[in-house]
Amino acid sequence: MKKKILSILCLLSITLPSFAITFYDGTYQQALQKSKMEKKPLFLYFTATWCGPCQYMQKYVFPDTALSDYVAKNYIALKFDIDTEVGKLLYFKTKLPESISGVPAFIIMNEKEEIIKNKTGAMKLNQFRDFLLRDESEKKLYVVMADSLARLKIAQSQKKPTAFSKFLFNQQNNEWKIGLKTGFRLMQAPRFSADRTMASGYSIGLFFDRSFRPEKNRIGFWDRCRYYFQPGLLFSSVADNHLLTLELYNGYLVKGLRGFSLSVSPYLARSLDRSALLISKGLPAGNYTGTHRNDYGFKAGIARIMGNFQADLDYQFGFGQQDSFPFAVRNRGFALSFSFIPGGK
Repeated sequence: MKKKILSILCLLSITLPSFAITFYDGTYQQALQKSKMEKKPLFLYFTATWCGPCQYMQKYVFPDTALSDYVAKNYIALKFDIDTEVGKLLYFKTKLPESISGVPAFIIMNEKEEIIKNKTGAMKLNQFRDFLLRDESEKKLYVVMADSLARLKIAQSQKKPTAFSKFLFNQQNNEWKIGLKTGFRLMQAPRFSADRTMASGYSIGLFFDRSFRPEKNRIGFWDRCRYYFQPGLLFSSVADNHLLTLELYNGYLVKGLRGFSLSVSPYLARSLDRSALLISKGLPAGNYTGTHRNDYGFKAGIARIMGNFQADLDYQFGFGQQDSFPFAVRNRGFALSFSFIPGGK
């Protein structure tokens, strides 16, 4: 007989979920009223039947006697399934829009619906104990969202992502980000005199951005810099000279300079119209053999980073000879450019 009773108890312990934490049976609004009366914060637990990490916590963490006693004395605990209408609404109401989505999710909030703590993902017993411990000096993180806004967020989450939203998501999560650059140029123009006239032009192109964060707890100068690398391909036009440029931009954002950075950019350029300038001057292109189609050099300057935007002021040092009859002229001058990186730097 004793063996049968033990067998039944063992079977029940396996088949029945072991929730040692006592969750409140009432509604969310009733729990808020209870919180005001008893001066206890609310502990919200969001789960789902398909959630493996939730099953882990329910089996190995929640049954701890000391833990369940602490929750009963200090909190009003509620459990919600996010696949139900009520659970999904509360999940979106209490979740910070920028936070990671998923279950299990845990929220600690006061009777004013001010979120004190939040956490997504399974925790071990000691981690869960640390999460539940409260400090009276803790300030609110954010306030619960209104029902109307929460329903709007639910509707948006159920829509199929557009190509642009997928692009932004990839931008935010990839180490290499795509950017667009455009700007103005004031360069030394090829002329058939020694006056070295300056000519204006423009540039536009695409580039990739890759940032490297400094190592922590190191005090060297280079460890105080955030280095970012931006290789790109630019098209530019100045004084009838059209160039396709491969640029290797290197930026150094030094801590304490309030968003200003130093930059140096080696480049290699190729002229797209070798004889366009000569024809525009009324000279036969075939008789002019001094024009060079290649240019190389570097740009150096300062940049200002403002979130997704970046502004650069550079001076270009071109070493390739662009005009050798009768005077040598090189691509040298100032460049002001503006960059946009969707998804942030």
